[in-house]
Amino acid sequence: MQGAAPARRMKKARPSDSLGKPLTRTSGIKPKPISPIMRVENGRRSCLSTYDQLHDPHLQEFYARKFGGALLPTSRSCSRTSSRPCSTTSKTKKTLTDVLYLVTVATGGRRNAATEANVFLRMKAGKRQISKKKLCKRTDDGKPFRFGRGSRHTFKVRGPDVGMISSIIIEHDGIQKEDSWFLEEIEITNTKSNKKWLFPCHQWLSLYENDCQITRELYLDCTPKCATTEYEVVTVTGDVRGAGTDGNVFVVLYGKHGITDRLHLVNRRGDCFERDKSDVFVVQTMDVGQLVKLHVEHDGSGHEPGWLLERVVVTDLKHSKRKYYFSCGQWLAKDKADGLLYRDLLGSTDPLEKGKARKYKVCVFTGDKRGAGTDANAFITIFADAADTGERGLHNSKSNFERGKMDEFVLRCPPLGEIKRIRISHDNSGASPGWFLDRVTVEDVQLCRVYEFACHRWLSSTKGDGEVSMEVAAGGGGGGDDATRATAGVPYEIRVTTGDVPNASTGANVFVVLHGGDRAGNSGKVWLQQGKFRRGETDVFNVEVAAHLTPLGHVTIGHDDSGLGAGWYLEKVVVKGVQTGTEQHFPCARWLASGEGDSLISRDIHEDRRLRKLKKAMVPWTVWVHTSDCVGAGTDSAIFLVIYGNMGKTDTVILDNMDDNFESGQCDEFKIHTIDIGIPFKIRIGHNGARLGAAWHLDKVQMENTLSRHRYVYRCARWLATCEDDGQVVRELAAEGPGVHDPLPVVRYSVKVHTGSRRGAGTDAGIFVCLFGELGDTGDRSLENSETHRDKFECQQVDEFTIEAVTLGRLSKVRIGHDGSGAAAGWFLEKVVVKQEGTATYDTTFMCNRWLAAHEDDGLLVRELTLNNNDLHNTVTYRVSVKTGDVRGAGTDANVFLTLCGLDGDTGRLELRQADNSNNKFERGRTDHFTLEAVDIGRVERILIGHDDSQLGGAWYLDSVVVKVPARAEKYTFSCHRWLAVDEADGKTEVELCPSDYVAGEKEVAYWLTVWTADKRGAGTDANVSLQIYGESGKTDLLQLGNSADNFKRAAIDKFKVNAVDVGKLTKIRVGHDGKGIGSGWFLDKILIEKQLSQVTESQASAKHLEVTQGEDYDAAVKVQPHRDRASVLSRKKQTDSSDESHDSDESHYDMRDAQSRNSSCVLQTRGRTERADRKKQKNQKRGSGVQKCTAADLGVTSSDESEEELRELYEKWDCFESNHVVSLTDAQGQNGGVSPADSYSGYDRSSDDGSCDRPVTSRRREKESEEAAPASRSHRGRGSTLRRDLKAGTCNSDSNKVFVEKFWFVCNWWLARTEDDAEIVRELATTAEPGHRFTTPDPRSVTSAAEPGHRFTTPDPRSVTSAAEPGHRFTTPDPRSVTSAAV
Repeated sequence: MQGAAPARRMKKARPSDSLGKPLTRTSGIKPKPISPIMRVENGRRSCLSTYDQLHDPHLQEFYARKFGGALLPTSRSCSRTSSRPCSTTSKTKKTLTDVLYLVTVATGGRRNAATEANVFLRMKAGKRQISKKKLCKRTDDGKPFRFGRGSRHTFKVRGPDVGMISSIIIEHDGIQKEDSWFLEEIEITNTKSNKKWLFPCHQWLSLYENDCQITRELYLDCTPKCATTEYEVVTVTGDVRGAGTDGNVFVVLYGKHGITDRLHLVNRRGDCFERDKSDVFVVQTMDVGQLVKLHVEHDGSGHEPGWLLERVVVTDLKHSKRKYYFSCGQWLAKDKADGLLYRDLLGSTDPLEKGKARKYKVCVFTGDKRGAGTDANAFITIFADAADTGERGLHNSKSNFERGKMDEFVLRCPPLGEIKRIRISHDNSGASPGWFLDRVTVEDVQLCRVYEFACHRWLSSTKGDGEVSMEVAAGGGGGGDDATRATAGVPYEIRVTTGDVPNASTGANVFVVLHGGDRAGNSGKVWLQQGKFRRGETDVFNVEVAAHLTPLGHVTIGHDDSGLGAGWYLEKVVVKGVQTGTEQHFPCARWLASGEGDSLISRDIHEDRRLRKLKKAMVPWTVWVHTSDCVGAGTDSAIFLVIYGNMGKTDTVILDNMDDNFESGQCDEFKIHTIDIGIPFKIRIGHNGARLGAAWHLDKVQMENTLSRHRYVYRCARWLATCEDDGQVVRELAAEGPGVHDPLPVVRYSVKVHTGSRRGAGTDAGIFVCLFGELGDTGDRSLENSETHRDKFECQQVDEFTIEAVTLGRLSKVRIGHDGSGAAAGWFLEKVVVKQEGTATYDTTFMCNRWLAAHEDDGLLVRELTLNNNDLHNTVTYRVSVKTGDVRGAGTDANVFLTLCGLDGDTGRLELRQADNSNNKFERGRTDHFTLEAVDIGRVERILIGHDDSQLGGAWYLDSVVVKVPARAEKYTFSCHRWLAVDEADGKTEVELCPSDYVAGEKEVAYWLTVWTADKRGAGTDANVSLQIYGESGKTDLLQLGNSADNFKRAAIDKFKVNAVDVGKLTKIRVGHDGKGIGSGWFLDKILIEKQLSQVTESQASAKHLEVTQGEDYDAAVKVQPHRDRASVLSRKKQTDSSDESHDSDESHYDMRDAQSRNSSCVLQTRGRTERADRKKQKNQKRGSGVQKCTAADLGVTSSDESEEELRELYEKWDCFESNHVVSLTDAQGQNGGVSPADSYSGYDRSSDDGSCDRPVTSRRREKESEEAAPASRSHRGRGSTLRRDLKAGTCNSDSNKVFVEKFWFVCNWWLARTEDDAEIVRELATTAEPGHRFTTPDPRSVTSAAEPGHRFTTPDPRSVTSAAEPGHRFTTPDPRSVTSAAV
């Protein structure tokens, strides 16, 4: 090799162990000589990297475990292109030195929080980490180490110095319930650098609590950091008898750069704030810059809480020149001076200067109503941009706040600046505490500026909304008169959880203060008057604040230490901003008691950001209901309201408060929060007709969006009574207001209910019906007064009813059912016919022909009927698991109901009547499983679950609900952990839950089964029938068929829907029964299986491609794109005809094997009114030649080349695509253009007239319907306004969604009986060549397939069925009884 340097002699490195000592024979590893490996590349010699087993990085952990110590250094690999051998003495990476970590583990104080399981810890620091370590200590008695309840244990852990620890993983191996562990926090200290890291948890590690996790990754407590400093705070107590205090003292510093948290003044001496003494405190907090104000307070606890404060001196220790003096000289005591426990002091750098307070005059106007005055003590808090007065008492005489009077008060405090809002309240004391407040004015005397705050509402626990405090913004109150003036407020939902420890409850008065993030102000003290604060329970409060504070920075919560047993153990506080949907969790898990822990009775608690959730935002509405001023107009019934908008609809809202509502000539105000529904184009309002004097005359309803200030009016001026007007207790009213240019008309629908002719078909139960259309639904309407018969719903009877509602547009489905009351509640419904009165439109028929009975058919009492007469294709299976809590008395015997709400609507109320795993439902500690069929609502967003409290012991403790949607592989978990009982918690028996967890499950597809039992003597069976489906991708589990006790009767057609794994293209089925019961023998005729396709793939729909769109006129037109070769159309037709004749087929199909024909597509699209008119003209011109919706040119065929008869046949074949209801795909890939049923795809629209293309809705029929429609209806459909487009987009029940299915036929025509034929009760059936084609063989049980394409068989058994593996190959069998078919 020219120019190559001579190879140097390698110096062998002596191996060493992990401690750096040379390895010897006693070290356990014998060193081996290492020699380089040479090779020649492109004429040059180079060395390969030598392998050193001692420095193999994959063996380092093995050596470390075997010999101990740190890992061996790894050698640097040599370059492959090096021109000389590598040296084994290459540089190594520097190892990390071991340090000692102190790990302090704090176990929570909850019940059963301790554990004896093995606990393991792993620490992470970027890409480096410390391997898993077991946290354990030796015990004297030899028992396993126990993490005791409320304990703190410190462990020593050695590991490499990895620097900043960012997260840790904590876990244990306990799988039993007694191994559950509640971890509070973990603190880790590096003894070398003296750095500390805190990792909060506040969660269970348990398979039986909350989210059932025993492994958690905890992150460093990274609260927002800012510049900090140390302040020296000196307080001087006055020299007067009783001047000292035993209470806890707090200060808040206000600077130019911000506001500090509330600082607790404590020191080591302990005897602080004594008479004539100065106390020095050093506090570390954020640097707020130059101080301008100081807020000082105490909690009033202790034996002598009163305090005379002379002055406070604050010094910034990092900036010694910043020294501020705050002069006070006032009492902070309830029984001295003005009774305040706090003071706001102005700062100055001059020790002799006293801050000048500003005077504010407050005028309070009490309303002129009966009982408007109050005897309670009133309080007010005035808020400005960055300051507030604190809670000030309003009292200067004994006769304040009388009816129709004005009371004036003077407040002195530091200058506030521009006043933004006030909070006014009272303590609900005295003989008559209720107070009707009209308005409040605040005057800045120095600036001569007056701020007005309109209230006009009750502050009473027994009237209005039950609140005794309210917050009002300056100039508050919307438009309208005093009776309909909305007060702007930002709603918050506060959930306060009391801990589950002994004596945790409190009888004191609890308050909360919400502090906005980034120092954005606070809510002031909000007293939680209606709370019970019992051990282990959660109290829910709805409060309004006049400022947006979300996201909150922290929360201050405490109590006044009054009453017996005032000590309180607070677990946590959860605050949800209703308008933003932000839910924040503030854990506490500490005592608020003067005799426990640090003796604090109020605390600042901060958010655990890992638990923050974003839920659906709500919109606040103010609703005014005007009852007419006529005799008997008022009602005592419960009034409900449902609002429909262009973006959806609300749940049913009960209008109720503490007032005596809905009296004659009265206007009642309600505040509700709903999802964002957009423009509310209609409402439905009514009552249940209960109680004496239920009749109600409604004048009008007004609604105002408190965010946008848009107001809508719904005029009624009619009776809602069974004995007045038309006897209806429910009315639908159209809106007038912003965004509603033309109110929708109110129309009347004629509903004819046909009861079947079965024995016992009639019913005495209460029937209800709900109509669904493009613009929403009518809600459940009770069918009380039949216009045709006095005795309703008898056998073979037609009862007619009239329903008045805002127009629904085109109808899509009907939901009908009954309440199951009466001795003979079972009902066989034949059909429902609906027609809009005053129009010439054809009747809309919804077929049923099924039982609505608890002990007949599938046991359902409510059914949804669609236009395609196939309810199974229009539903989705939901598997619901309901877990009842394991507490005393948790079970219930009441009737439980469930409503699923999703992106595309809701399922309506579903009764949980029959569980899949038990007859005794909802028992303590049990999980009940239900299979429900309902409409597809899309992604599940929330559920409503509750019970009717109908039975003795109706109280129910619900633990959780799990909802599985197999069709979309979704699993939702809804945690509840609360009582649903009138006498427990908040008294609610219905609760709304949002998903607490979501996981993706195993996706399943739907199989629709139609089973024909033969019309022979004894053909039916009472046995349990099962079926297993085999496909190209596998097989399903054994599926039980049976939805009632009346299945598989002679000459019966039974339909089932099952969900199972996708097995691909079906090849065969195995069907049979267990042979139990009298007359178990069964003669099976045939089975049709329709398999759901999640999507039509390109290969499946290559010949025809569908695209569905919609527009403002809601009419779908069909355009058939021209073929690439016009002559191929007739050639395919002739091929199909010849193929049909050779196979004796009853149907004609197209052979789509031509590659060019796969470019053709059928596109459903919406056109405007102009295009529709032009299309109708073209149709009228071509009606003589049979052209419908398409022309000869569209098909690529000219009439001059082909005969009119052939064109007519072509149009008839394409007519199945003309309907905007039904879409059918047929791809014939069989022998010589023959049709295989496995390649037939049908699409069912959820508002279709028929489930197949046998009866297409022709263009001529739809044209006739449009021509006979009433002018009003025609103008309504053609309006085309933006609102109408939005209405359909928001309220249509997914009418454009198609369900694509693949059909497979299995013909049996044989007995499944032990006493008939071959005594077999299980048979395997293969797919047949044609739908419904019966075998001519006496025994079709044997199925034989060809091993090679095109191979001919001669079967010795005439019962065998032979098929070819190659498409299009024909067979000639010696036995004429055998059936030969081509498999695709």
